[in-house]
Amino acid sequence: MSGGTQSRMGVFALWAALFACASVHAGEDPVVWSEASSAAVSVADPAQYAVVAVAEPAARVSLLKTIPNGTRLEGGRFLSMPVPKLLERLKCLTAAPATFADVLKAQGLAAPATLYLTKKGGVLKAEAGLPEVEKVSAFLTVLCDLDKLALEKRKEVVKKLADLNAIAGRERVAEVAEALAGYRREANSGDIDALLGMEAGSARLANAVALRATTNAKYLSLGGNAKGALDKLSALSKDFAGFAEALSAVEAARKELEGGEPGALLGEWWHGGVLGAVYYTGKGAQKLGAFEALGKRISQKLKLPYQEIHAADLLGRSNDANGILLYPDGAARARFFIMPGGQAHDTWNELKEPGRKLLMGAFQNGMNYIGSCGGCWAASSGWDVKNALCTQFCLWPGKLNAKGPARQDPPPDIVLAPFHPLAKAAPGGVLKGVFFNGGPTEMTLNVPSTEYIGRFEGGGHPELPGKPALIAYCPPDARGGRLVVCAAHPETKFPAFMDAMADYAIDHPYALPRNPLASGAAVQGVSGDKQLQYYEIKVTDGARKLEIVLTGLDGNVDLWVRHGQPPNLAASDARSANPGTADEKVSLAPKPGVYFIVVYGNHEALSGVKYTLTASLETPATK
Repeated sequence: MSGGTQSRMGVFALWAALFACASVHAGEDPVVWSEASSAAVSVADPAQYAVVAVAEPAARVSLLKTIPNGTRLEGGRFLSMPVPKLLERLKCLTAAPATFADVLKAQGLAAPATLYLTKKGGVLKAEAGLPEVEKVSAFLTVLCDLDKLALEKRKEVVKKLADLNAIAGRERVAEVAEALAGYRREANSGDIDALLGMEAGSARLANAVALRATTNAKYLSLGGNAKGALDKLSALSKDFAGFAEALSAVEAARKELEGGEPGALLGEWWHGGVLGAVYYTGKGAQKLGAFEALGKRISQKLKLPYQEIHAADLLGRSNDANGILLYPDGAARARFFIMPGGQAHDTWNELKEPGRKLLMGAFQNGMNYIGSCGGCWAASSGWDVKNALCTQFCLWPGKLNAKGPARQDPPPDIVLAPFHPLAKAAPGGVLKGVFFNGGPTEMTLNVPSTEYIGRFEGGGHPELPGKPALIAYCPPDARGGRLVVCAAHPETKFPAFMDAMADYAIDHPYALPRNPLASGAAVQGVSGDKQLQYYEIKVTDGARKLEIVLTGLDGNVDLWVRHGQPPNLAASDARSANPGTADEKVSLAPKPGVYFIVVYGNHEALSGVKYTLTASLETPATK
């Protein structure tokens, strides 16, 4: 491994993957611990060795290997932590000390230190009382056999990448195919850490392809080709056999179709909306030019207005009872919410439970969220303390255990997970010297649907190294937005990275809200300004006429209809756009399948426009 590559590794998932491999190798060649002299460092045996130096109490553990003649130690692996937490973390560097004293000096170890020399199958020196000796033994055994492990992993990863590339090509997911091409080039020379990173990245890409592929299959069913949809999903089950999470999504879609229901549909931002980015600068929230510039850029990208908001905007007013974030029916009215750093408890005290419900409602129905430091606190579900009162907004189901101290120099780095899209936005995959000032130091690990993208490393805050620094989260039903939060302040030095965080938050598909209609049954609703509300009616063979009407309007609302797929501003089979409060009506000779109906709020009434929607099918029996 190169020293540069090694220094960037040690992502959260890596330890679990390496230890899983360690267990296999340890089972084949169990390590036998025995006493030996530290003089055993200089060995003539050409076998590969690993040298481990441990110093207490705040131990650093240096894992090195010897060149064949055993006279010179070469770069290997390095862990820095209290010994009881030896198994929690992995970091790599290059070092080339020649003697035991040089090992200590090079790694900053203070005597007394314990030196271990190991090769596959045995450790030549050990000290009684080392925590979890068996696991450490297994880990060292694997380190001595990394070349073989890397070769096996490379074959596995290359096959997965090739399989996924073929699927992405068939489903025309160009952005995934482009990323995979880079992965495949890297895989030919990647070390074990890089390969594990690629494997995690390919799983994320597989999920994206599976979402697109299953949605395409569902549209076949909606267009009347149920058999074709099921055949496609059966083929996809074989395609994704090597990707557990993606396969699970495909199988769930197949069960939905077998049960006669195509389930949620994914697409771009189809919910309408009035606002692009909103920047909260209420009590306790910092007002910074970096966030203002970010909000304006995102709004320009979305082709929607930008707005700075305060508590009164969010909580609602006399002419806008649902507040600026929500439509009257609870759908998100703004696409992107910026919560800066500051004092999260002051923000909570200003918005309280009504504000929490409004924020949660908007997030669960499509609004994306970005936050730093205090904005990270605000997004969480509060303190991880039994019976503690939650005073945060609960957008992310994870909790926080501790708050860091004020700024201490030098500032920490944030090391990003290799092959995550956000890693490209940081030079070398690292944000060096990120400003940290009292942010969360203990985010709950292993929260479902959460991506742990970055971890703290180095700096003058002893509480930070190894802890989560940057996460992303989407609600599992895919109807919500994406949250991307950082425990530090990347906006102070890395505005381009904040832009990448924002782009990652908004660039994902959403599940379309669907409301089935019964023929002839009237449904009453309220249409928000510039909102798209979706209904659908299933048409069977023999139907002669489909008539859809909007009546009882107290404002201007339009009607769009399309077979098999949801209509939008550019595509529909029929539409009605009478001015003012005039009724809207569409009549057509239908085909078998599902017809989607959009009620479009072509008005500016903040509290909405009332309407009654009726869809009626004429069949030989009703003629």
